[in-house]
Amino acid sequence: MTVSEGQWTNIDEIRWHVNSMVLRAPSYGTYIEVQCDVLITLNDFIISNMRKVISSSTNFDDPNKTTVITELDDEIYMTVPYSFVQENRSGENTTEKTTEEKIAAYEEKRHKEWVDSQFSIWDGSHKQFTKLIKNNLNDEKSFKHIETTYLEISDQDKKEYMNNVLKEAGYSNRLEIGDLFLITDFSAKNAYNATVKATAYGISRYSDDKVILLGFD
Repeated sequence: MTVSEGQWTNIDEIRWHVNSMVLRAPSYGTYIEVQCDVLITLNDFIISNMRKVISSSTNFDDPNKTTVITELDDEIYMTVPYSFVQENRSGENTTEKTTEEKIAAYEEKRHKEWVDSQFSIWDGSHKQFTKLIKNNLNDEKSFKHIETTYLEISDQDKKEYMNNVLKEAGYSNRLEIGDLFLITDFSAKNAYNATVKATAYGISRYSDDKVILLGFD
């Protein structure tokens, strides 16, 4: 039974921090003050970072009458099916659409921030990809960045097209939606100490933030 809903603070579009929510177990006369984080997904509400203060009254400041239980950071304490909450929303029928829009907006914002963080603000080079290129040169100090471009794998059509390109080129790596296909033009000295221009191809994976050097042309 809920005694107090507490204070709900937005962390971002789909996450909240809950503080000082008070619950009561009727059969035992026990009160519980809850602090936690709530993440909304398309199917569930995920409750994590749970901290509970258990007392025989609502006086949670008395250390002699309370028990504190704290879960590990980021540990999932409970998952509440979204359909269960829907049934208790007084006939509200727009929540699912609103939730989808919020999640889509959150993912779009997070992906854009990830893409922006990949590149140098000075010359547009991809920071991690440049390091990989240099590590595979005869003389990494001779490396000079010319231009970096990328293709964002934003939908299924682009994914299938680019994976066919990779397959035909003999590469085993594959792209997923959200990844970046990287192309960097640069110059460097070869084994004969001559400065030549070349192009490097790679993948920046969104799922694990790993950068892969496919090869040179």
